[in-house]
Amino acid sequence: MMLFRMTGARVCITADVSEARSAVETFIAEGAVIVLVSDDLYPAMVDIVARYDDSLVPVIAVLPGREGLSENSDRMLYDSVRKAIGFDITEMIRQ
Repeated sequence: MMLFRMTGARVCITADVSEARSAVETFIAEGAVIVLVSDDLYPAMVDIVARYDDSLVPVIAVLPGREGLSENSDRMLYDSVRKAIGFDITEMIRQ
């Protein structure tokens, strides 16, 4: 977390899912363009993420949690990058 703080990013360490959901909602309400969520908390926030699926911002992306990456992490990260840059980067790599 220290590295994020050094870049000027706001960091919120929460004690439980309820606090994490509240923090994400607050960041979005305050105009955050990118919100990074721990992988272990992400499943409890799919409803929040779904509200912004059709919006360019915010991009809600996943970082490895305390337990490392889950099975769905790769897909969630792929979807977040695709939303952030506006296209499927893997198509570009294959060419």
